[in-house]
Amino acid sequence: MSSHRYSLVNALLKASIKLFPSLLPIFLGELLLAHIFLILGKERLSVEFFAYIILEATSLWFSGKLSDIWSRRKVLLLIHCSTLVTLILSYFFRNDLKRPFLLLLASGILFNPGPAARAILIDNFKSTIIKTSNNFYSKLHLTETRLIGISWIVQYLPWIFAPFFILLSEYQRLFLIIGLLLFSIPLLYYQLSDSLEKSVLSKHRSFIKNFNKSPLILSGFLFAQLVFFTTFDKVDFLKNSSNLFSLIGIGALLGTIFSLFFRKTPHLSVVTYSYAFGMMLSFTNFLYYFFAKNEFINTGLSLIHLAAVGGFYLPFVFDIIISKSNAQNRGTLFACAEVVQSLAAVLGVIAMTLIGDNPIFLFATTTILFTIALSITAKHGTIS
Repeated sequence: MSSHRYSLVNALLKASIKLFPSLLPIFLGELLLAHIFLILGKERLSVEFFAYIILEATSLWFSGKLSDIWSRRKVLLLIHCSTLVTLILSYFFRNDLKRPFLLLLASGILFNPGPAARAILIDNFKSTIIKTSNNFYSKLHLTETRLIGISWIVQYLPWIFAPFFILLSEYQRLFLIIGLLLFSIPLLYYQLSDSLEKSVLSKHRSFIKNFNKSPLILSGFLFAQLVFFTTFDKVDFLKNSSNLFSLIGIGALLGTIFSLFFRKTPHLSVVTYSYAFGMMLSFTNFLYYFFAKNEFINTGLSLIHLAAVGGFYLPFVFDIIISKSNAQNRGTLFACAEVVQSLAAVLGVIAMTLIGDNPIFLFATTTILFTIALSITAKHGTIS
């Protein structure tokens, strides 16, 4: 058994090495977001926050679309280099009014590698089997769902280490990000191949033909993600929020890790069951707060549970969105899903502001949101 475990660890290490050039931009994007978040402060209804979300949503769409019609690798290199220049400029303008603009430009417009990075991850490694020996336990099948799940695990990592990241000074964080960008650029150039680079222009087709009922899946996804972002923003109303950021990140990470075990399960069923479980979990918390005389339940723990549900269904939703698309449209469809997330982030802030610090209203809202997501997905979400 120990040899089996050793072989599986080897398979995981081999997979990590293979995927590293594609995953590093995703990690960097979230690290940069955390840096911007700390600089601009926690005022989520500020002009800067809404400007960031609008810029991010627009940039996500264009970067995903451009990766389909030009080259995923070239898009990643372009956004890395432009972000590097912008961050260096932000250092020299650190006492200037231009600094917030440069930071928003770097993170909101320039550095949104998610769609291109996930698309190239699927292009290059779909159906790959990592094998270290002849026994069964050494094989690791990199399905689309698992690849997407791994990308989300990487994206959640910076939030897990948020308490440590906060301890760094602003310029220590900036130099860390610049150093990682300088490391990532040659890695992308020399180690990352783009299987669509030569054929993408001639074979590109309108993604509308392959979109099918994805808008309905995305509609349900929007309401479900509203739960996640409402949960995330609830942290601002609780004490010791820096620790909770870490715990919520761990909850979402664990949910995503558990999703990697479901290789052959019908994905739409997993998503609907996840929404149903989230609805029941929210309703149980609502009933407790509504009837309990002494509110001794740990609200933070309940939020972590909801984050785990959110982390679990993410890979399946993204896989459903791209399942009926040809390879030339993956970047655009990944961008659509991430734009929905940006919209949910804005609406989540507004919802949490209206709810305030009342747990009854919070869990009543999350119950309703999961119910709507479940209704849309279960009734209209069949992929033909």
